[in-house]
Order: sequence, then structure tokens, then C-alpha cells
Amino acid sequence: MRKYMYWFVLLLGISISCQKNETVGLEEDKGSPKGEPTFVVASYNILHDTEAISEHYQWSKRKELLIKQVIENEIDILCLQEDQTNQVADIQRATGLQVAGTAKRILYDGKRFSVRSQGRFYLSETPEKSSHGWDAAVIRLCNWALFNDRNTGRNFFVFNAHFDHIGVKAREKSALLMKERIDFMTNGQPVILTGDMNALPGSMPILTLTRFLNDSRAVSETAPEGPIGTYNGMNNDRAYEGRIDYVFTSSHFRVREYAVLQDETDGIFPSDHFPVITNVELK
Repeated sequence: MRKYMYWFVLLLGISISCQKNETVGLEEDKGSPKGEPTFVVASYNILHDTEAISEHYQWSKRKELLIKQVIENEIDILCLQEDQTNQVADIQRATGLQVAGTAKRILYDGKRFSVRSQGRFYLSETPEKSSHGWDAAVIRLCNWALFNDRNTGRNFFVFNAHFDHIGVKAREKSALLMKERIDFMTNGQPVILTGDMNALPGSMPILTLTRFLNDSRAVSETAPEGPIGTYNGMNNDRAYEGRIDYVFTSSHFRVREYAVLQDETDGIFPSDHFPVITNVELK
């Protein structure tokens, strides 16, 4: 009897010891950063590729310039609007970025980030099905992903949206829907919201969004770089006409840098929008 009791106590002690070591290991992994904590997030309306577009705007003439921007600025998470399959394939092929979603795609560094979950909803009265919203001219949606950062072990959400360019009511209602969905889905977790909102600072949609998220330009720890306006219409003279592209962050983030890239080469622009580039870090 004593012999069996000895082995029982010995095995129990080994089991408890192993469980304790596993728990400690998890705690240390959770609390100890493994690499660089900052990362670069960009919002970029890349202008769709279609036969109807004029020759000067053709993707074949613009893509190398746009890809160069992505590579040179070391963008870790690239949130696209007006993206088409062939355009995303070109960017992926050149950069090695992975992709989340099939529209309003979120491209990301798969070596650093993993996707825990992802999905989409429509900017309309019926978010779960493809549908026009309110007075919108076209169907609009938001693509989202929940990321894990292998460098820090932290999770955060990225939402990427494109508000309607015609419907005033649609933009206002879309902003309210974004707040409702983000509040419900994230349960207080860190959030980045990017997109072409087709709305100027101070307008109702932007006021709605900045009631619960920070405009990265306003909270950047360094002076914002580049023009104020983000829509160029393939013409630098229009560069200051309107800031309609944004990166918003929850209070969990520090925004180290903010920039709008005003690039063109021999009169050719990468897009009719300038990209918004931010360097962020979870606090």
C-alpha cells in the first residue's frame, strides 16, 4: 500500500509541477514583447482598374509607382478601397503581403500578424446582406479582421470602409452603423478604422466617428507630413481641396507619425487619392 501511495504522490507532484511551468510560460509570453512594437498602417483608395478609364489612369501605368510606395514606406497593414482582384494580385506578388477579405481588402505582413477572425457587413439598413443603404448611389461595405501581433502577443481589430460619394444620409447613417458595430463586436478591445469616408473634417459623419475614435492626424506625436487634402484627381493643384481619407484609432494606440504621400512621377500619379500613412503602437 505504501508503495502505491509513494508512486501516486510522486506522479501528482510531477503533474502539478508541469502545470505550473506551463502557466508561467504563458504568462511570460504574454507579458514580454518579442520584437518591434510599432507598425505602419495605411489607408489607400487605389482607383479601380477598368477599360472605361482613360489611358493616363490605366493601372498598367500606375501600379509600379504604387507598389514602390508600399515597399519604401514599409507598410505592415494596407487597407484598400476600390481594389480589384488583379490589382491586389499585383501588389501581393511584389510585396508578399497576405490578404483578408474579398473587397475593401486588408493586406498585411503574414510573418508578423495572424488573422484570428474576419468578416464583412454592408453599410445599409440590412448589414448582413448585399444591399444599397439609404440614399447611396452604389452598394457600400466594411471589411474587418481581428489580428494578433506576434511581436507583442496583443490582439486588435481593423475595420476598412468606403462611404458613399453621393448619399449625404448614407454617409451619416454609415458612421452611426460603424459606431454600433464596433462597440458591439470589439467589446472594448483596440480598434483601427480606415477608409475613404467621402466626408470632410467637421462634417456629421466625421464628428460621429471622432466621438469614440481618434483622428490619427490630430493625435500624432510628431507634426503631420504632406498635404492636408487626400484627394488629388490626378492633379497636384487639387491636393488641398479635401481630406476625405482617414485612419482612426481607439485610445489604446499611440500614433507616432502621420503622413499623406504626395507622389507623382512624370505627371503620372499612383492613384487619384494620396495614401494616408500612420505609425502606431499599442500602449
